[in-house]
Amino acid sequence: TSENMIEPTSISVDREGWIWITDSGNHAVKVFDPLGKSILTISATIDEEGKPIPGTGKGCFNLPYSLMISDRDEVIVVERMNRRVQIFDRMGNFKTWTNIPQKMGSDLHRPDPVDICPDGYSGYLVLDTINSSLIHFSAENEAINFFGEFGSDEGKLVCVSAISYYPKWRDILSKDAKPIIVTAEMGDVNRIQFFTTEGDFIKSIDLSPFTEDTTIRPANIFCSDDGGIYIVPQLGSTILYLLKIK
Repeated sequence: TSENMIEPTSISVDREGWIWITDSGNHAVKVFDPLGKSILTISATIDEEGKPIPGTGKGCFNLPYSLMISDRDEVIVVERMNRRVQIFDRMGNFKTWTNIPQKMGSDLHRPDPVDICPDGYSGYLVLDTINSSLIHFSAENEAINFFGEFGSDEGKLVCVSAISYYPKWRDILSKDAKPIIVTAEMGDVNRIQFFTTEGDFIKSIDLSPFTEDTTIRPANIFCSDDGGIYIVPQLGSTILYLLKIK
């Protein structure tokens, strides 16, 4: 595509094949058809040259960083600088927003939301990386739970870079259990971990070293419908694929 983007940070495809991208550097969400033709740019703040600029109002963005398509065809966008989630319909019309709440504690920082994923029902989870926590939102966009504790031990979180919903969670747990979220961490530890949406720790997979002389630093992660786990390393051009986890 000839559409200019600056630091695109996430991508999602809706059921019609439209491609949704957070263009963080341009403070916009851009939409393309399956062939890459530009369909729509979402940004309520435009400069004199018609380019998106940062803003705080409805439909404006300041560093939109991640997005997902809900089972109701809503587009849910996480903004880092505005510390909120905005929700749009499939045509880019603004519906509502909700601020990212701060986890209570004297040693915690203002939220830094960098990723979002579905919860397996109609809600979603947001990753607050600076506080090493996940925030669970209901389908009504209400924060219903926080989980995550800073640390490098298994079951704790440090330098969390991404989260993803694991569609084949029933293959790991009983059918009556809660869905699973996979977290990716890079830095002091390099691993992926599995939690239920209620924050119960399940297992951890160490990626350091992945081979005798290679450490995988997982910058992003995606779980496919067949249970495959795709890991995007921070360095290099290779996408690492892990088979189904049992």
